[in-house]
Amino acid sequence: MRPALTDLRARLRDCCGVLVDSNVLLDIATSDPDWSIRFGRALAECAEDGTLIINPIIYAEVSIRYTSIGALVAALAPNLYQREPLPWGAGFLAGKSFLLYRRRGGSRTSPLPDFYIGAHGAIRRLALLHPRCGPLSRLFSEIGDPRSRRARDVTRRMPRSPDSLVLATRLRPGGTV
Repeated sequence: MRPALTDLRARLRDCCGVLVDSNVLLDIATSDPDWSIRFGRALAECAEDGTLIINPIIYAEVSIRYTSIGALVAALAPNLYQREPLPWGAGFLAGKSFLLYRRRGGSRTSPLPDFYIGAHGAIRRLALLHPRCGPLSRLFSEIGDPRSRRARDVTRRMPRSPDSLVLATRLRPGGTV
């Protein structure tokens, strides 16, 4: 069987864990016919080679699927998903990314959750497991990330395709892809 994520061990070598986006968790929880199997495999592969991590924003986004906190805790078992608070530096980086978004004509009036999730990954040197090649892989476009030259828009969401599962590694200010 073909791995869901190619070269995973090499890609995780310099990372301190894998921050799992809520979209991946929700597609698995809802047994989405197009995505749950692939995302489940990717998640299992990441768990074999690294620590799976969630933060309060991811926890909140996933909670909408569950009717009780007990069911949510069972789905996001602490022995499977390490819980991390948002680092203060991630708030700063998310704010700078949001400022760039606004300067480019973005209409939202407050930072989006993806800004905080991406910033958390950047500050802590976490890989980000995300189902789209959109915002998380380009959040910090002109704040030191060399990928900015290829980024079209900080918040543009690319359509999903079977190959769009992203494991963004080394997503940090001044890092390399």
